[in-house]
Amino acid sequence: MRHISFILISGLIGVYFCLTSCLHAAAPDLTAEEEAWLKDHDGKVRLVHTPDWPPLDFLGENGEPVGMVADYIRLIQKKLNFKFKVVPVESWTEMLDRARAGTIDVISAGQETEDRKKFMRWSSPFLNLKTTIIVRKELKGELSLSKMQGMKIGVAEAYAVGEFIRQNYPDLIMINVDNPQEGIRQVSFGELDAMITEVPNALYII
Repeated sequence: MRHISFILISGLIGVYFCLTSCLHAAAPDLTAEEEAWLKDHDGKVRLVHTPDWPPLDFLGENGEPVGMVADYIRLIQKKLNFKFKVVPVESWTEMLDRARAGTIDVISAGQETEDRKKFMRWSSPFLNLKTTIIVRKELKGELSLSKMQGMKIGVAEAYAVGEFIRQNYPDLIMINVDNPQEGIRQVSFGELDAMITEVPNALYII
């Protein structure tokens, strides 16, 4: 299961929103110090969106962030009367590299891992997503990781699910792909036997 969190790089104020109530909740009750911090950093905190993770977080036709995560970021900005400085990236890997190098301050969403905790501070998860195995329709029956020896399994490069599988199922053949769309395309053409990604992402692409 993938845990989606707002990710706060060291030094930022943590602002957490409840999934079920934040749409109608009042603006957060901030201290004078927090309000001063937000005013002083308005438009300066560097935030990165995932460019290719639909329908959660991706770029629309005009290059603007769209999806559920982008909607939550806009809601946070509205309730705080605060603007992030959005930094464009080409991939999730680039996003992590920038976070590790300290050239950005916040990433929009992701999953906590032991490696990422070394250079990022994490909020509590506000949404849990199930991960699914995508295969061609001629493969019948139930499938689990313990039954996938010998199969070519795609995972998006640097995604947490790939790290989990490699640690817990080292005998499986794992193949990095640029993004979930590319992995599912390769499954459809028989270049991969399976692709693993989150259910909403898989349904959107299919």
